[in-house]
Amino acid sequence: RYNFKSSVLEADIRGIFHFDNGILLKKGALFAPFASIGLGYFQFSPAADLKDKSGNPYYYWSDSSIRTEREKGSNHNALITAKDYEYETTLEYSFDDSASYRKQAYIIPLTAGMNINITSNLNVSVFGTLYLTGTDFLDNFKGDSRKDKFLYTGIALQYSFNNSKRTEVLEGTDKL
Repeated sequence: RYNFKSSVLEADIRGIFHFDNGILLKKGALFAPFASIGLGYFQFSPAADLKDKSGNPYYYWSDSSIRTEREKGSNHNALITAKDYEYETTLEYSFDDSASYRKQAYIIPLTAGMNINITSNLNVSVFGTLYLTGTDFLDNFKGDSRKDKFLYTGIALQYSFNNSKRTEVLEGTDKL
């Protein structure tokens, strides 16, 4: 029922495997898949939309409506309201058990993607990264024993200004 957002600041170190390495696929292949894994650290700041524009709390009723008053047997005429999607409440404690928690944890990014080599200097990358986190409070709820995860997808355009592949042989030396 609750809607939340978490701002995330993350830093990691990754190892990347390019399939167009001259063994699996020729170097500079038009479609060049890649994969990576890493380890990092992240901080998050969860916030929730718990109140309307006037600062009144939302009350979730058994009929799935959101109202301006708590559900009681005699107040069926309580006004229906809607979420305003303003995340005004900084979350400090778990909704489940009011326990405080750390707002930083380790993170393991798993990435898969494809480079599309348009020219020797220009490529487009399409990728997705699944972030496995070391916390179960990214959404402010402690669920089962599994930790939270989130997915980031992206498209990047890359241009290399100096992609020179020439090698010069000095006079009187052998080619190596």
